[in-house]
Amino acid sequence: MVIRGIVVDQLDTKDVFKVLSKELLVALLSGSVIFAANMIRVLVFMPSSDLSVHFVVSMTLFLMMIISKMVGGLLPLLAKKFNQDPAAMAAPLITTIVDALAMLIYFSLALLWLGL
Repeated sequence: MVIRGIVVDQLDTKDVFKVLSKELLVALLSGSVIFAANMIRVLVFMPSSDLSVHFVVSMTLFLMMIISKMVGGLLPLLAKKFNQDPAAMAAPLITTIVDALAMLIYFSLALLWLGL
């Protein structure tokens, strides 16, 4: 939607806070649903397993939802600021950044929460 907004001249680089606030609201909402759905799924299909591990996985999903929405909303605006094509640059770079951050967050949460 951000790329579309840039293409049809509804968004500009000065709209960063507008984009961030909308993306954050959607990310918090969808991340909460994903967190709850994953915890319910774990409780139903693996009732005897360690809930700490499942909490770490669910929290990683929640945080990655927020981070991916922020990165996905900001990178196209950043590309436009540097006179690059937002659509061409966004997809591979967003995927790479989000994947790397997902692993970093997952292992960091596992170290902090589980003490591994």
